[in-house]
Amino acid sequence: MFCPACGAPFEPPAAFCGSCGTRLPQASPPSAPAAAPPAQQPEERELLRFGSFGVGITYGRPALFAWTRWNMIEVVLTDRRVCGLQSPFIARMLLSSRRGELAFQVPLADVVAMERLRVAARTAVYLKWREGAAFKEVSIEGGLGCSDHILRLHELLEQLLKARTAPA
Repeated sequence: MFCPACGAPFEPPAAFCGSCGTRLPQASPPSAPAAAPPAQQPEERELLRFGSFGVGITYGRPALFAWTRWNMIEVVLTDRRVCGLQSPFIARMLLSSRRGELAFQVPLADVVAMERLRVAARTAVYLKWREGAAFKEVSIEGGLGCSDHILRLHELLEQLLKARTAPA
């Protein structure tokens, strides 16, 4: 499950988000059946998780001399969003308090552009999305050992985005 405020993953029965401190929704015990319950959205499904070694992110399009955070981000793709989490392993090694913090969160419903790119020996997935009145960008890059993960991320994103734009 994911925190409704920041999108960080958590395991029930956690009461508070380990990333942002928000009180998490609790599963209530079943009660007497009521008249037609409101339609609930199905639970968010994790489709792919990889990183942090060999994975980097750039806030914008990747380039040869762009500032990229390498080996610090774990990428999580669900059926609703793509998130980059501060790697728990690396954060522990660096004694960082930023463990599990969100580096980025891209709701798939807000994506306006997605493409696969090559920069030198790296493969990247570039995403552009609308956040309020502004646009934001992130590139998720894989080094030599992670290109398969990046290609799989691109393939799954392509399917999810086509499904969202297909007529009902």
